[in-house]
Amino acid sequence: MRYLGFFFTALKFEVNQKLKVMKRKYVLGMSTLLLSGAVLAQADRSELPQPSTDFIDQHFSSEKIAEIDVDDSWYNRSDSETYEVEFESGIELDFNKKGEITEIETEDRAGIPLSVFPEAVRTSLEREHPDADVVAWEKEKNGHEIELRDGSELWFDNNGNMKKDKKRMKKEDHKDNH
Repeated sequence: MRYLGFFFTALKFEVNQKLKVMKRKYVLGMSTLLLSGAVLAQADRSELPQPSTDFIDQHFSSEKIAEIDVDDSWYNRSDSETYEVEFESGIELDFNKKGEITEIETEDRAGIPLSVFPEAVRTSLEREHPDADVVAWEKEKNGHEIELRDGSELWFDNNGNMKKDKKRMKKEDHKDNH
């Protein structure tokens, strides 16, 4: 009988230790959740840097803003996307801390106006894909990545020279094989 009492005492001790660990994990998890929830805060247009509002006024003046999120997290120390503006049409703009546009994406309902692209990229795009319907654009360090509604992925250098046309390359490869 004595051994049975010892066994239950040891079991009770182990259960209490596990409960303490679970409580710590729960508190840590909830704290993390609360902190991460504060990372993207709702904002209004007045909180955007001036270059962002100028860009919106110039290229999206007829669009109605549905939501603006600001990523002011302590771990976002780079110039990565810091402001996210979503329009009711489904177009989404990302700006860095300086208010420079870094990315544009859209849902199926709306295309991205060509006026948003630098002149050299726009000219090359109009020449190579005259009926292009752009659904995504990202400014990268060495150029621009553009996705068209037909699934084509295009890459341009900063001078507007097309470096790669993924869909066209697939078609040419297909022709070469037949």
